[in-house]
Amino acid sequence: MNALKPHPPFQVLLMMEESRLGRDQEKTPAALFELARAGVRVVCYQTGEVKMHDPLSVAMMQLRVSFATMERQGSVRTHDAMGHKAKAGHAVGGRVFGYTTTEPRAPDGRRLHVERRVHEAEATVVRRIFTLYAEGVGYPTIAHTLNHERALAPSPRRTGRLAGWAPSSVREILYRELYRGVVVWNRTKKRDPFGRKRHSQRDPADWIRLEAPTLRIVSHELWTAVQRRLEQARASYLRVNGGKVWGRPPGDVDTKYLLTALTVCGHCGGTLHVRSRAHGCQRFFYYACSTANLKGKTHCSNFLRLPMDLADEAVLAATETDLLHPAVVTRAIEKTHAALVAAAPESSDQVKAAEATVARLSTELARLVEAVRHGGAIPALVSEIQRLEIERTRAEAQLAALRTPAPMLTADDLPAAIERVLTDWRGLLRRQTAQARQILRRLLHRRVVFTPDLRAGTWTMRAECSLGRGYSVQRLWWPQRGSNPCFSLERAVS
Repeated sequence: MNALKPHPPFQVLLMMEESRLGRDQEKTPAALFELARAGVRVVCYQTGEVKMHDPLSVAMMQLRVSFATMERQGSVRTHDAMGHKAKAGHAVGGRVFGYTTTEPRAPDGRRLHVERRVHEAEATVVRRIFTLYAEGVGYPTIAHTLNHERALAPSPRRTGRLAGWAPSSVREILYRELYRGVVVWNRTKKRDPFGRKRHSQRDPADWIRLEAPTLRIVSHELWTAVQRRLEQARASYLRVNGGKVWGRPPGDVDTKYLLTALTVCGHCGGTLHVRSRAHGCQRFFYYACSTANLKGKTHCSNFLRLPMDLADEAVLAATETDLLHPAVVTRAIEKTHAALVAAAPESSDQVKAAEATVARLSTELARLVEAVRHGGAIPALVSEIQRLEIERTRAEAQLAALRTPAPMLTADDLPAAIERVLTDWRGLLRRQTAQARQILRRLLHRRVVFTPDLRAGTWTMRAECSLGRGYSVQRLWWPQRGSNPCFSLERAVS
């Protein structure tokens, strides 16, 4: 859809049926109309070409889109079937740490359903987590202890990561009622009424709760003690924060730190998060490896502190001097300019084709009007005139768009325009953190990698920008003691 303007580089969109493009009664027809206005044919190899040259064709298209919208009922049927299985005590969700699954089979080999069974080795770890928390141990200490003991842990979601415990996974264990022998299903839903993927909580009245004594791992007394301490911690947290729940902002939109979620540790691949400590009357903020701090040295031994202000400055300086350098941007614009100029003959051919189409439709309309004047079949002729009028209006709009190309800078105007834009960008990078994060997210091809040298206490930053050039820039060295950082600059551009 983004490639339709100014001129689409393709002429035909091929798909199975309209539901493959969308199942929304509002957005799908709008997308089909936009494709038609751009001169792109939409062909469904099951139902034929999607035509919109007359009211009947448009009505048929909207009817097929309505049938595509009804395919959402498949999820309703699936949810209903899962509900019946849950009420029967069968496993209908994903794998849960502490349990294994079995699949009873029919005599002919068909799978009947899925049942959960307690996995004793993992259940021992679950009981230890509950016991440690009931004794007053916190989430991070529990995670570090289990990782140090090489205890069994849930499988990581990302490939290439080591299995281990984090404070968040410990918390999930403590809140899961399945460990006390209560199955709870239908608490959340993945999509909203419009079919968009948005997780939300369901009404508690719709939850399915079943007693499952065979799945109990922790005793009632231990569960009660843990929940009592969780409630006390929650009440203390709200009291300290004035009743406000301070949590992670949704979607990373309100973060006040420049490099949050944009950097990784080169030692283990974990993200760098923000930490702080007292420094006189102020706070000293720095980036640190989240894996090392949350899971312990068994997963990453990088406990170096990367000062936030100096790390931000290093990334901004590299972006300004290497990526937003006038020579780099000028070369990119020159390539774009050359591509647009090379496409000019194609645009001329499109203009001639559009002019010929408008002339042909005008001639046909003139003949039909003459036939009406001489007393032809009025209803049929009027319908044909209306169809041709719609086609000529569409062709005239396409011709007007082709005759009004986007303004293009000349080679003489490039230096001044580039310098003006780059000046604005540099100032924006320094002043506004939110806008700077958006710019960096677009410019960087992947996250910035900070690789520590644990012996020397140095950091090497490597970033790959979206222009296809890799940079290994600014080896920064901070002594672990002392207040003034020392720099040892080293730059290699490939």
